[in-house]
Amino acid sequence: MGGSHCNPPACEDATVPVTVTKRLYRGLPASLREGLPPGLGRWLRGWLLPRLRGLSDGPAAALDDRLWHGFSASARAELATLAAGRGAPAAAAAWSLARWHAALGETDRALAFAEAMRAHHPPSADEPRQVLLEALLLCRLGRRAEARRLLDARLAPAPDRRPADPSAALLRANSFDPAAEPALWLAEVNGLYARFGLSGVAPRNTARPLDLDNLRGAHPASGAGGTLVTVIVPVHNAEATLPTALAALADQNWHDIEILVVDDASTDASAEIAAEAARADPRIRLLRRPENGGPYLCRNAALAEARGALVTVHDADDWSHPDRIRLGVEALAASGRPFTLSEWVRTASSLAFVGPWRPSERLFLRDFSSFLAPRELVRRMGGWDRVRAGADGEMIARLEHLHGLGRTEPILAGCPLAFGRTREGSLTSTAETGVASLYHGVRRAYHESRTLWHASLDPAEVRVRCTPSPPPSPVPLALRPRREAHGHRDLLVIADANRAPVRRRLRPLLEAAHAAGLGTAFFHYPDYHGDPTAPLDPPLRRFAEAAGLTVLAPGEALRTRIVLVLDPELLLHPLDRFPELDLEALVVAPAADRTDEGSGGPTLACRRLRAVFGCEALWLVENPARATALAAHPDWPAPVEALAWDDPRPLIARLAAILALPLPLAASAEA
Repeated sequence: MGGSHCNPPACEDATVPVTVTKRLYRGLPASLREGLPPGLGRWLRGWLLPRLRGLSDGPAAALDDRLWHGFSASARAELATLAAGRGAPAAAAAWSLARWHAALGETDRALAFAEAMRAHHPPSADEPRQVLLEALLLCRLGRRAEARRLLDARLAPAPDRRPADPSAALLRANSFDPAAEPALWLAEVNGLYARFGLSGVAPRNTARPLDLDNLRGAHPASGAGGTLVTVIVPVHNAEATLPTALAALADQNWHDIEILVVDDASTDASAEIAAEAARADPRIRLLRRPENGGPYLCRNAALAEARGALVTVHDADDWSHPDRIRLGVEALAASGRPFTLSEWVRTASSLAFVGPWRPSERLFLRDFSSFLAPRELVRRMGGWDRVRAGADGEMIARLEHLHGLGRTEPILAGCPLAFGRTREGSLTSTAETGVASLYHGVRRAYHESRTLWHASLDPAEVRVRCTPSPPPSPVPLALRPRREAHGHRDLLVIADANRAPVRRRLRPLLEAAHAAGLGTAFFHYPDYHGDPTAPLDPPLRRFAEAAGLTVLAPGEALRTRIVLVLDPELLLHPLDRFPELDLEALVVAPAADRTDEGSGGPTLACRRLRAVFGCEALWLVENPARATALAAHPDWPAPVEALAWDDPRPLIARLAAILALPLPLAASAEA
């Protein structure tokens, strides 16, 4: 069904200093990590890590963060200016833009920036990240021979002139066309498997062109076993790819498996294909769901029916190496950890290795669909979260937290035990729930919320009660099993909750609005010049979740009577996936430490507000002298009132008056 392999943003490393620091941090036991003072964590994220990145990438480091975390228009323009210069900063900017355009599928532009990186800073020509990215882009453009020469010249050691880096080995395979040159492609891939002591792959049907749907292990299945493993395969409209997934499972060298195919209300022939496979192989069973709810509801349904002592999962559009399950079972027994993972590589149906959506130094990622654990442990943990995307990572993070573990490293790192099919329309590629939303969007909001929930769990208590089922909320609407829409709200507050002067006043404001009975929502709009990677202020998120306030995620839609903007200067830098809003009135109450002069002139903020919201704003200014000056300014188009609100209740009363609320509600706001 797609979407099971996505990692949280932190899992894709951007620079060597950050990679090393993150790995050291993740290696600490969870109890020690969570025992760090909150201020130290903010300092590490907000001061130390940016400076470590700055050692290698200079000013491009902060711009790269802004590029991926919601400010692509402004950051892209600044990076382009920087990339036009010379030296290491220009090369770092070119690297950022090359990855950006590669992620968007703009291969020609991406390659131009990759070549510019090398031209601006010649030492980068031998950096693996630059060579691998350039080779990947050349292969995408069909310039395979050029890619092979580049890899062999820059990354191939003597004497065999073959790249030692596993990612480079797969890219060298990309330099051959599997359909036209199958023997050469197979030699490269099987050479990589041989390094890890594994058998290779071969065409299933030599009369057909070699592609992802014509692939099998080179040797017959060995029939090893001893412990029954349940493999859960959610299916929704996968008639074209399901036969490949089931064939790969039937070929597994761990013979003792049961395969539970859960049809999620498909409208194509998926269920019929699964039923036919079940008639041919008694290890396969078909379960049907009457209503579409996403892959994780399917997994929980299968978990209740599972007979195996161990459970693992498999997507309906992927292919797995014959040793994937065997290696997982053996690693689980040897490691003493609660679960195991292996690695995978995103692969086109043509067998072109694509790598991560956001190109990095490696083509491989942890394969969340290779998750293998004792069945009873997964049941005691409450199963998978009831969402449409992202629950694989949540389950793994939950288990790591409850067992006091650092980040779980994959078995046979650098060896792809699965090829994850990349295709249009999957959950990982669609705009609203896609991989990009891990950095800015609904998946990031879900990740931040679940991280707070994990921190609230007491591992000792969970071991006694064994019921840490995910709470039913809050989950962004796009990720819920049932398609829903936010209800109507009286008030939507837009502010940067991580800016200290705003944060000190924002929560009292939200509390006052909630106490007055206003249906209230909040949208976090980070400051472009701050740290857009920082999560929403945890105490504020906890309060909002406990009070039932709506925390609007980027890309969501909302109908609201009033939008209250606490810092209009934020909007001068457009935010990607700004919510789709249907509003009746717009009110601006700028923070006292902001001035309209700092926003670029007396009318620029008003123009931007009008462009974003389509209406004029009422300005509530705390300084009476400033209110008088603005009202008298010939270029100031908006109405202005003076309203001090160190105590937020007068502001709530003014909003209640604008809403023409019944007297009891307005009176409660003024009390």
